[in-house]
Amino acid sequence: MKKFNKDKYLKKLKFKRFFQEYSKFIYGFLVFFLCYLLGIYFTYSKFFVSNEQEIIKSTVGSFIRGDIIINIYKDNKLVELAPEKEDGYAFKEATCNNGNAVWSLDEWKLTIKNFNSRIKCNIYFEKSSIYKFEYSKSETTFIVPEDGLYKLEVWGAQGGVASSTGIGGYGGYSSGYINLVKDSILYINVGGMGSCSIGSTTLGGYNGGGDSKSRSSSYNMCSGGGATHIAAKSGLLSSLENNRESILIVAGGGGGASVFSSTSSPGGSGGGVSGVVPKSTCTNCGTRTAGTQTKGGTGRGGNGSFGQGGGSTSSASNGGGGGYYGGSGDSYEWAATGGSGYISNSLLSDKVMYCYNCSESSEIETKTITTTCKEELPTKNCAKGGSGYVKITYLGKN
Repeated sequence: MKKFNKDKYLKKLKFKRFFQEYSKFIYGFLVFFLCYLLGIYFTYSKFFVSNEQEIIKSTVGSFIRGDIIINIYKDNKLVELAPEKEDGYAFKEATCNNGNAVWSLDEWKLTIKNFNSRIKCNIYFEKSSIYKFEYSKSETTFIVPEDGLYKLEVWGAQGGVASSTGIGGYGGYSSGYINLVKDSILYINVGGMGSCSIGSTTLGGYNGGGDSKSRSSSYNMCSGGGATHIAAKSGLLSSLENNRESILIVAGGGGGASVFSSTSSPGGSGGGVSGVVPKSTCTNCGTRTAGTQTKGGTGRGGNGSFGQGGGSTSSASNGGGGGYYGGSGDSYEWAATGGSGYISNSLLSDKVMYCYNCSESSEIETKTITTTCKEELPTKNCAKGGSGYVKITYLGKN
């Protein structure tokens, strides 16, 4: 027979009694501890990389969720999502505890190399510095404040508006990204809007708008809008024909409109790969063309040329729009054509041109998208009414 162990029995009895008396506290502690662990997990996991938030590109293929922890800061405040490339924030800094993190401004992604253990990274963004330039009738300089990637946006000027139905051609829009060096100088010329007259002459808009001359008091004839451009050398666009490599970006200006009696003719808009030839009710007026990437527009009111719209102050003419190559002027009631834009400089990346009801191009160096968007205020991817505009946005440095 097994001998009864009184001490052992008493210990079991005491433990059982203790557990019965304090079980609710024990279970409560376990629940609290589990919640604590889950809280830690979710606090970190909200910064884990997901398929929806593409800010990580791993060089070792797929990784286990939780291997990388990303903390994102906007103006030194912790947030859940990284800003998009054009959300108004510039990249400032990225740090990882393994020291092998590289941020790509072009792809707007963080690449982490050669990791084999849990990694924590902090990515910092700050409000972008934005520089804006309105029409000023003269050249403006921009001294680059720091090294880094910048977005250039330019809008050309509208041709002269003769009436509510005789609308001048709208200015085009061009954009692209470029790496700039601190203290280098960019020269900015913002195109001026064309104007109109009855029985007299008007000069074209600043930076290449073609001149106009009214045939008589029966005609309201308008000059062309000027191009807007940014270059590494000083001078109006037309003066840079022998220094084309210095031209970074151009937005074409619109052709001048006209009104004869009750007949209105809208001007052709400034373009991308080429300016716009407007429709007209004119009969037996001959063939005319707009400015392109290689030659100026042709028409009986004056031919366009490099950086200059066609037109005249000595014979009847509506002024063509300024551009990389200017649009043609035209006489009588037939409105003028638009000038072309330019984004072919090899220093630009992710470049594109938009223009109002224009011809499109899918080529990288002349990419052009037609739009029906037209705004008086400078608007991304939209044609512009009024004078031109320039916007330069700093996006950070690698």
